[in-house]
Amino acid sequence: MTAEMVAKSITPTWLFSIHSIALLLLLIFFVDVAFFYSALLPYMGTDTLLLPIYVFIFELPHIIASLLTFADRSYVQFYKKHFLFGVPLLLLIVGILYYLNPQLTFLLYIITTIYHMTRQQTGIASIIAKTKGWWFNFWTASLIIATAVVLTLVLMPFLFTTTQAWWLSLTALFFVVLSLVAATVYVCQAKNNIGRLFIIATSIVFLTSYFFILVGYIFFAFFTLRFVHDITAFTFYVVHDHNRNMIAMKNSFYAMFRKIRLPFLVIVPLVSVVIALLIRIGVKESSIAVATMVLLGFTHYYVEAVMWKRGSPHRQQISFSN
Repeated sequence: MTAEMVAKSITPTWLFSIHSIALLLLLIFFVDVAFFYSALLPYMGTDTLLLPIYVFIFELPHIIASLLTFADRSYVQFYKKHFLFGVPLLLLIVGILYYLNPQLTFLLYIITTIYHMTRQQTGIASIIAKTKGWWFNFWTASLIIATAVVLTLVLMPFLFTTTQAWWLSLTALFFVVLSLVAATVYVCQAKNNIGRLFIIATSIVFLTSYFFILVGYIFFAFFTLRFVHDITAFTFYVVHDHNRNMIAMKNSFYAMFRKIRLPFLVIVPLVSVVIALLIRIGVKESSIAVATMVLLGFTHYYVEAVMWKRGSPHRQQISFSN
């Protein structure tokens, strides 16, 4: 594994470019509709979201990559109270709730996932735009509520009557409009052009996801958000792992691959995907696989809220280039 003696930083233009997946999927959609009579539509349902190639390449690996950053003695010492008390308590509560009411647990998982994904993107937007404020909060909250309502209606429609679903749809529409108003004002408050572009791109990604739901391309709706979230997350993990282990290998897990001499840009996603596939091979029962994903997901959301706090050891390894 190579260890360049130069610290890496995250380039805002690269994070911005990740959002182009929305335009690519829109192009695929229009080509499919115009020239192939919606040939992809039968494969765009929610069932596709359960395919192993999706779950274990675009969901689980970035969770694995996040957890592997803690294979560091000083990190274990710093975060020990969270791993000794916070994570076990969370898993106990989620496990009991899942046993008593799987549907409610999955609903909470959906809402928490949307909160986590949205907060990541809008949080990065605030760093790049170099400002926050009330309109930033309105924008973030509106996206979280609108997306959580929309995806809940899509994934768990059986929970609601027709009238309830109609009112929830109106609620989602209201918050979509509010998010656009808030984003417009927030764009004007941004301190630089790349910040303005990032805010606009983030809004476009969410709007694209809503559009795909309206036209029945459900898989594209989820994939748009998942792709942006996961590739962005991997960018942070790669930069963190490189900078943390640049001078001396502090991560005991990655130390096993030192002789391979691969950069973290390669080894982090590669190892994460392999571990995810091994988990899939080991967990054959679908119900157990879903429970495992939910438990790992909640663990991920908890540790991410801790590890990226301002001043944390993880945060100290991250910088943004101009």
